Amino acid sequence: KMVEQVTAIAQSAGECPCVLTTSRRTPSNFLSLLQREAPANLEMVPVEDTGPTWVAERLEESSFAWISEDSVSMTYEALTAGCQVGLLETPMRGAPGRVVRGAAALQRDGWVTSFSDWRPGQELGRAPEDFNEANRCAKAILERWFRSES
Repeated sequence: KMVEQVTAIAQSAGECPCVLTTSRRTPSNFLSLLQREAPANLEMVPVEDTGPTWVAERLEESSFAWISEDSVSMTYEALTAGCQVGLLETPMRGAPGRVVRGAAALQRDGWVTSFSDWRPGQELGRAPEDFNEANRCAKAILERWFRSES
């Protein structure tokens, strides 16, 4: 299913280059399966070939990002970078938990678009202009642990 989704997205981009990277949790056979179907505009970069700043740098250069829906931290990193975000659907194991509920809330608020709701040429969801999760967290830490006691 993931191969089909990635292929459809890359094909819809036409000549526009697309870059895909894996994660430590990606099954070892995924890239070989994808290579059989991948269009020429899809560059595949295994996580082992990336450095500590590689993903952040790519997100800063990108107008949109597709992320597997089970990767919460990557979803928020892409939203913080200002990308339009699409969620690749992954098989659900067990009852829906906080990750599924969180992704559903982001979809409901229009911040992300699920693959099944997306159509080629359609803009993806995006966080509000003032969204910056890193700043919000830093402010919360400063207020909680470093506020001056008067």
